[in-house]
Amino acid sequence: MSNDPSALTDTTAIPAVDSRATREPARGRAASHGLLVLVVGAWGALVAYAGPAFHYGPAGARAWQWTTPHTVLNLLPGAGAVAAGLLLTVAGPGVATAFHRLAGMLALGSGAWFVLGRSIYPIFYGTVAPAYSAASGGPLANFVTILGYSLGVGVVLAALGGTLLTVSPFRQVVAERTAPVTGQRRLHLRNTDPAAA
Repeated sequence: MSNDPSALTDTTAIPAVDSRATREPARGRAASHGLLVLVVGAWGALVAYAGPAFHYGPAGARAWQWTTPHTVLNLLPGAGAVAAGLLLTVAGPGVATAFHRLAGMLALGSGAWFVLGRSIYPIFYGTVAPAYSAASGGPLANFVTILGYSLGVGVVLAALGGTLLTVSPFRQVVAERTAPVTGQRRLHLRNTDPAAA
């Protein structure tokens, strides 16, 4: 006796993983970069004014002396860097890529001006910018003064600005969502009893 094949429908829940790449702002990284740019920019802007009060600055410099070289070579680029830092730290968690890159360009431009400003200054003002020779004299003191007034500040800001321009402010986060999906498996059972053949 031969039995017809019987069909058994088995409905089971098959988990399916849906991987979605979502973009969320790398808030901590942007804020840390912004804080660094802000601090270095504030230093560069104020060191020409406050430095002599602590015996740190060029020979003969006086504290809080408002001169054109101080304004052009320190205050303005420092203010640009502070603006870049504030843009990153205060813009909120949804900071857009455009603002991120704008902050990077501001920081990079400010850093470049700290480095090159003394060389470009005579082109616009017809006179040589004051030298950063330390009041205490000596090669090491001069080098430290130059670092703190222009070169060191400029290199750090340019490096941070370049990083902001090349590193995306967003990170890819893979969010996995598991959803039950109904799948049907049709199992065909066949009687294989030899006596029934």
